[in-house]
Amino acid sequence: MATIKLQQISKSFTDHIAVAPFDLTIEDGEFLVLVGPSGCGKTTTLRILAGLETPSAGQLFLDEKDITNCEPKDRDIAMVFQNYALYPHMNVYDNMSYALKLRKLSKSQIAAAVEKAATMLGLKDLLKRYPRELSGGQQQRVALGRAIVRQPKVFLMDEPLSNLDAKLRVQTRAELIALHNKLKTTIVYVTHDQVEAMTMGTRIVIMKDGFVQQIGKPIDLYNRPVNRFVAEFIGAPPMQFLSGSIVKNEENLIFQGDGFALNLQGRGEAASEIYLGIRPENLHLCTEKTPNSFSAQVLIVENIGSEAIIHCDVGHEKIAIKIPVPQTLPKISEILFVIPGKGDLHIFAKGSEKSMAIVQLSL
Repeated sequence: MATIKLQQISKSFTDHIAVAPFDLTIEDGEFLVLVGPSGCGKTTTLRILAGLETPSAGQLFLDEKDITNCEPKDRDIAMVFQNYALYPHMNVYDNMSYALKLRKLSKSQIAAAVEKAATMLGLKDLLKRYPRELSGGQQQRVALGRAIVRQPKVFLMDEPLSNLDAKLRVQTRAELIALHNKLKTTIVYVTHDQVEAMTMGTRIVIMKDGFVQQIGKPIDLYNRPVNRFVAEFIGAPPMQFLSGSIVKNEENLIFQGDGFALNLQGRGEAASEIYLGIRPENLHLCTEKTPNSFSAQVLIVENIGSEAIIHCDVGHEKIAIKIPVPQTLPKISEILFVIPGKGDLHIFAKGSEKSMAIVQLSL
């Protein structure tokens, strides 16, 4: 069992809040992802878990044991760094076995542990090579193997895929998911890449400027963002936002935008200044002006194979539309008619940017 509890953990540097106080329980065997832009506090939180940073306040528990002030070596936690931190003068075998030698395990125990991890990670033919003779993906697997042989209660990973090229990132991401399913060990993973967070995490913690914005399962963050930042951060391309107001009549809600209106259904209140959030995949093209459609002028067309992303001007605002590639793509400056689909539309307050309601188009 490896349950981690953070109770009002925080970190400040002079007058700068790196991590604002928050509570979090990481369950045994969970793959928890800390995600957010640079400077949001995710790596600082990971370093507090590892014992490399001392929290300014709060307590940290591992299986009910208070480890707030424990040395890193006494935490039974292994960390995989962004730059892998391999010893350049040691071959793969020695890099992977070094921590076991410090524990004074027998040669047979060390050999068995290294062989098991090397087999799991596809490194058996590379054990005599040095880090300089390995690719980035191979070095990353050696860093993982060095952590695995220790059999820790928790793995901490600080953007371990950031130095890999795009193709290798996708491949290694799948390998990490498979590894977690095999080991069933608690993993806390830091990334700035929301695609990594959505595909790998059983739960995600989204941070901004040191503050936790929302914690939840990937699908819940996508479908029920608590504020505009979360809505904009999760999704590729991100959610679009149209400025306007909400008018309420007896039958439904009406969104009044820049020169157009949309009839909405759902629970909500009248509001003079709001953002209407629409996912790019929830926007569709129509051949002519219809109720609830609006016009948009094409700025850029990105053809990515099976799909196209069309960037448009809508009045004084810009939106992106994600559609299956048609036989004929629209031309630059062409005027299109656009209509939201059956998916959720999100209403956010313009001042606080908090979610006010989730509605649908009235068809």
